[in-house]
Amino acid sequence: MTKIQNHELVVFVGYAGDAADLAGRLEQLKPKLQEQLEAALRHRRDDCPLKTVRVWSWEDDLGGERRGQNGIDPVIHRAHVALFVFRGRVGEVTRREVELARGRGDDDLPVYALFPKRAPESADEEEGAAAWTALLRFRRSLSKDWPADDSKALRPTHRFGSGEELETIVLERFAADLAGILDRAEQPTPDAAVESPRALVLRSGYLDVIERATHHIRLVGIGAGSRAKEARALQPIETLYTRLFARSAHVTVDLAELLPATARLLIEGHPGAGKTTFLRLVACMLARDAMGVPCPTGQPWRTSLLGLAADRPARIPVLLSAASLALSMQQPSEREDNRHWLLDLLVKYCSDNRIAVDGSTFEALFSAGDAFVLIDGLDEVADEELRRRVFTVFDDVCTHWISCPFVVTSRPIQTSELRTTHGFTHTAIEPFRRAQMDAFLQRFAAALHGNERERPDADGDAYLAELRSAILQRRDMRLLAENPVMITSLCVVHWNDGQLPRGRARVYRAVIDWLIRSKREAREEFGYSDTFAQSAFSRLALAMTAHEHGKQKSIELESAAAAIDGVVERHFPDLDRLERRARARHWLRYECLGSGIVQELPDGRLEFWHLTFQEYLAACELALGLDDPEDEHAWWPTVRDHLEDPQWRETLELLPASLFGDRDQGRVDRLLGFVQGLARREHESDLAFDARSAGLVGRFLPAVEALGYVANPAIRESHLRSQERAMAIFTVAGAAQVPLRERLRAAEALGRAGDPRLADDGFERNLRPVRTGEGWRLGIYPVTVQEYLAFVDDEGYSRPEFWTTDWPERERRDWIEPADLEWQLRHPNRPITGVSWHEARAYCAWMTQRYGLAVSLPTVAQRQAAAVAADGEYPWGGDYPGREHANFDRDVGHPTPVGLYPLGLGPQGHADLAGNVWEWSADVQRIDSDGDRWIHVQGGSWSTNADYLRTVQPRHLRSAFEVTYLAWNRGGTVGFRVAVAPVGVVTPA
Repeated sequence: MTKIQNHELVVFVGYAGDAADLAGRLEQLKPKLQEQLEAALRHRRDDCPLKTVRVWSWEDDLGGERRGQNGIDPVIHRAHVALFVFRGRVGEVTRREVELARGRGDDDLPVYALFPKRAPESADEEEGAAAWTALLRFRRSLSKDWPADDSKALRPTHRFGSGEELETIVLERFAADLAGILDRAEQPTPDAAVESPRALVLRSGYLDVIERATHHIRLVGIGAGSRAKEARALQPIETLYTRLFARSAHVTVDLAELLPATARLLIEGHPGAGKTTFLRLVACMLARDAMGVPCPTGQPWRTSLLGLAADRPARIPVLLSAASLALSMQQPSEREDNRHWLLDLLVKYCSDNRIAVDGSTFEALFSAGDAFVLIDGLDEVADEELRRRVFTVFDDVCTHWISCPFVVTSRPIQTSELRTTHGFTHTAIEPFRRAQMDAFLQRFAAALHGNERERPDADGDAYLAELRSAILQRRDMRLLAENPVMITSLCVVHWNDGQLPRGRARVYRAVIDWLIRSKREAREEFGYSDTFAQSAFSRLALAMTAHEHGKQKSIELESAAAAIDGVVERHFPDLDRLERRARARHWLRYECLGSGIVQELPDGRLEFWHLTFQEYLAACELALGLDDPEDEHAWWPTVRDHLEDPQWRETLELLPASLFGDRDQGRVDRLLGFVQGLARREHESDLAFDARSAGLVGRFLPAVEALGYVANPAIRESHLRSQERAMAIFTVAGAAQVPLRERLRAAEALGRAGDPRLADDGFERNLRPVRTGEGWRLGIYPVTVQEYLAFVDDEGYSRPEFWTTDWPERERRDWIEPADLEWQLRHPNRPITGVSWHEARAYCAWMTQRYGLAVSLPTVAQRQAAAVAADGEYPWGGDYPGREHANFDRDVGHPTPVGLYPLGLGPQGHADLAGNVWEWSADVQRIDSDGDRWIHVQGGSWSTNADYLRTVQPRHLRSAFEVTYLAWNRGGTVGFRVAVAPVGVVTPA
């Protein structure tokens, strides 16, 4: 007799080969077959062990896994009966699946195969004939290899012509056979009543449900409207999951490595950091092992993917979200806030999924230590009172079920009690590093780039190269990609459009649209639309950016609710003021729970997940004001007053792209016209005005020109004239016309617009000879942020060929970019700082490869030759240093754009040889007992102490003065310039 242990007959119905055109027909048949079998079940004897019949299909119910390794195997492993419908070409994967299905038939449970009566129509007659011949050959092989007297033989006897005939076969002949199976089902074992809690759960079907609920990742937004593409939106979790790293006890480790090392683990991470996906992975792997699903590696799933030992049977995973617990606790009840709330939630979950497990069984399972408890989002409950109650329940859970391992996730707030009271090991998920980003891109490309008919000429490697170019080669994209949700959104946008949109503003819009759309269904359940969310986010962003006390990176909940009051009133006009405010608070708390756009901070304040989102959304809100050309006063004063505010830099540079439309360039013209006509400051010279105007317009133009904007000829001509005249501020004559502070503002503006002196093709123009008689040349300026960024973006920090003997130091200190690079990027034409001697040498090696010249750091003697004037001890001669000679004595308080002090030029025209930043030399002064190198640095910096200079002599600015720094020093006062050897001279490594 047939042995069915789970009180449930599992029927698998799916198509094989390329029979995708039959998928819709089979999906329509599935509920009819389910209904027919359940009706038959109701007429069986009372002592039949079967309680339910479940009909599964490969594409929808089982997550649409990619077929092949780790694909459909676990599905067929769980099924009792399989029905394959063949049409078209049959490949090796299909053959293997059929063999697996036949092997899974229990006793006389058959595996069925249905074939078409005639060849399907094909656009390619020759290809269609070949496929039909192969299909007939496959059908004959089934009959030959598996004789009819085998009770588990595949039965290739039924053949269908039309879709209607297929339906008749399935609902009459196939269903009749299955009804007979119900009659022959084995009686329950006599000792079933004394089974252990674990055994009861194992045969209840609970693990099936858990595995099916966790075994895939849904990529929201992939291929909407296309059945073939929708199938790709569901990917096996082990295929797409990318290793997460976390900081624990001041050490960075793979998150999975902590599972076997601690019985209670608290994982903190911001929204989108991968916390939930990790819990789902743990639940899925444990469920597969508990059910005995084989893993392709030969080891248990939990060992292969999580490092958990297999020295005992796999624990039963219990995966719950705190939000679900809170929702159930909102119902009126006399129950105290204790562990029984969690048990009730589990029982309801089982009831909803037709699983026969009661609360006492689960409690016994927990008490025996046979459960692995996974709680997601412990603090992610919007209502503060409910959040407190959830913590109370969890406290009772931890106190009573001490034998079970726990993994709990939370945002990085309100978790200190867990660490101290219940002994949780605390860890925090770290942002994706470049290697993780690349690993994710590889997995994404491998998972999605299958036999896609829309792109027949592309292959996985080519697509991966496209992704790497679009995301890893752009620094602004890499900053977004540090978060798993964000890199997923970038990949989905790229997959759907074939590329990332041109321009940062459009990329941010695509990502935010994706994030909002991915939460649409859940948001609508609370009565909020995507339009409401988009408007409220933009209004909040501008309110924070234009705050009366300056740009705010975070905001109190009540202030945030007040900021979006107008949006709430528009969308909910029937609410009074107090109701609107309560509605706004509710929406904000809801969005903090996982929108990926805003998040809650430990002190109850809110912030945008990424500052870039705030800056972009503020630009969108500003752009709305330009929709009314007659009402310039609604927006222009805000723009005008912040044009040179560093905190508004990103928002204003994103504004033109937010205004630009393919058919409407007038709004950008209007903005640029206002900027060019900006009234001159009082006492400002014509040259300073030209420099400011050129810098401001130059900041706006590149972003919109990349989108196809063509400037009004008058605006373009005026800008080019201003830019040409503005370069005079770097000459002695021009500097005499413009005070230092005005020159500094103008030079900063030019730097942000793209300093013409630092163009990519200007490297050799920016070299000057030194008086050594050997043909050496030194850079006119110290290497700037803009120039060094090209090395970073060319993956210079991950290419050992540029580091040679310095590579061990880079790995030991885990350098991936200069210190404080985010801040430095705001000032592209300042000297790069925060780079060690090792990094400076790697940059020189990269420049050597790039230009085919021998580039190195200058020796002390070479720099001396450039800096010593014939008539004095300073580069400019014998005059005592003044404010127009150099940047020193904290007069400015930070590095300045290179070349801003033309009176301080050296005898061969080199700038900034004194002040601004110390400069690394090639000379090692000594190696200490720890093996650390001490390097000569020269020139002084912006922070050189004035009192010291006045009381002794200004020797820090003297050409001959030397100090030494440790080679790994990365201070904000140290940079470097390059030296280029004459042709034929090889620089030392």
